[in-house]
Amino acid sequence: MAAADPKPVKVKPIADVVNLLLMPAQLILMKGLIDRIQLWSRGAVVQDLVMTACFLAAVMIVQAVIGRASLLSYNRLMEIGAYEVEHAILVKSSKLSLARLESPSLKELRTRALNVAPDQLFLNGIGFLLQAPQMILLLTILCWYGQWLVVMMFIILLPIQFIIRNNTSQAVEKLNRQQTPQRTAAEYISRILTSRRSAKEIRLFGLAEELQSRWMRLHQATGLQWIALKKKEQLMLAPSELVISLVSGLLAAIVLVVSAAKGQSAGEIAVLLQIAIMLGGMWPGLLDQYAVFKQQAIRWGELRQFVQLDEDPVYTGKHAWERAPLSKEGSTLHMDKLPESVLVRQISFTYEGSRQKSIHNVHFHIEAGEKVAIVGENGAGKSTLVKLLTGLYTPDLGTVDWYSRAGTKLSAAEAAEHFTAVMQDFTKMSLTVREQVALGSIRRLNDDEKLLGALAQANASQWELDENIGPEFGGKELSGGQWQRLAAARAYIREGSVLFFDEPTSALDPQAERAAMEDFFRIAGDRTAFLVTHRLGAARLADRILVLRQGELIEQGTHDQLMAECGEYERLYRMQASWYV
Repeated sequence: MAAADPKPVKVKPIADVVNLLLMPAQLILMKGLIDRIQLWSRGAVVQDLVMTACFLAAVMIVQAVIGRASLLSYNRLMEIGAYEVEHAILVKSSKLSLARLESPSLKELRTRALNVAPDQLFLNGIGFLLQAPQMILLLTILCWYGQWLVVMMFIILLPIQFIIRNNTSQAVEKLNRQQTPQRTAAEYISRILTSRRSAKEIRLFGLAEELQSRWMRLHQATGLQWIALKKKEQLMLAPSELVISLVSGLLAAIVLVVSAAKGQSAGEIAVLLQIAIMLGGMWPGLLDQYAVFKQQAIRWGELRQFVQLDEDPVYTGKHAWERAPLSKEGSTLHMDKLPESVLVRQISFTYEGSRQKSIHNVHFHIEAGEKVAIVGENGAGKSTLVKLLTGLYTPDLGTVDWYSRAGTKLSAAEAAEHFTAVMQDFTKMSLTVREQVALGSIRRLNDDEKLLGALAQANASQWELDENIGPEFGGKELSGGQWQRLAAARAYIREGSVLFFDEPTSALDPQAERAAMEDFFRIAGDRTAFLVTHRLGAARLADRILVLRQGELIEQGTHDQLMAECGEYERLYRMQASWYV
């Protein structure tokens, strides 16, 4: 794993420090070599010249080797940096509450956090910390040899450039934040255009040109904003950079004039010229490093803001009973911790950005072992209520309290350990059948008997356990109903004491739907179970029916009781029945 290799983090700065320390030696040896060449012409000993040249060559070879090690470490750091950022965001995302994870503001923050490049922050920070003393050392040498004019130019111009670069870096990151929604929208359209799932409708309705046009407009809008910002940035930088260019070009001439006036030796002049050339090349690089460092520091703040978000207290870790070893009977459930009854007290919930409450002042009590159907028209709040019952959402007002059969009140986390569910938007993964089902209880991955039993309960025995499912990696594509059967098997293999089925038969034909509903109530046994459904024929099998309308619980009771009341349930039931008359 990239994260397990600390060597590049150590090698890169050490290599750069060693190269920094070798620079004075290189300058001294260069001066000595040139001075000895000058003396050689006057009969100096050749051995001194050769020794100095050999030492200089050795220093340059060491610098080249260290430079290569530094470059390899840099490439490795890029890999490590990308891994660490993505890993941190993935881990944190798995610990956030579902409501927060679904919020647009959180998605924008996560997108910006992914732009962090720790390798750039580290390398530019190290580079700046190393080049700054290197520049100070070179300027000190110039002072020692009386090159005050060059030194004063740097002292005056460099702070001005730092201030300008700081302002431009902040402006760039501000625009980055402002453009996050547009870039996210463009990426979304790009995914739609390249997704196999959306390809059918795009071709059937001729949407490709329209979607491409929208994608292009988003890119053009952000591009024009960037061009405007870059023009402004260049206008701010142009005067000082022009001065820097002029100074860099004049450095050599200034050094030569001052050196000649002071009567310095050829070796001294060569060293001073080399310093002037190094300073001229170092100046822009130092400013660029500072600018990148400032930008990455701002982005690092956004990553830190993301990883410091409050975590979901219910679903932050793996379920303890799923981690525990299986007993001889294959069960690890503790009866005093099993949630079986629930008291919902005046709960309300509103999605971020919505003005209307999805659930409003809902109150009911479900006894242990009851089979409950939750019904209502589209948008009534059925799926939201299930997410509140399972602890995936936290109510804005009110409480959801789960109790064991012994009457012990459980924490939300304790209750959530023993839930099992098939959600309306269940996950479709390209895995083997074995893995598809074992996602419900990963410790059962190699328990063929349990896996096959769960498939049988879901009427999905037609597949082999090691058969690949999902076309992304060459597996078999399934119909919607077949995917739902696999999702049901995933729920059945989990030994939860409370079952939630959110529209579990929406993709099944009527005959398969009826069989699935009967299987659901049979498999539930004496466990508490909640069934969300549009099909009111299935609701007749429930012990109690909860009727929602616009987020409010308006009726509850058995099928016969609600039909006798001639309310919303009776209206919906007769409306559906009329289709079959």
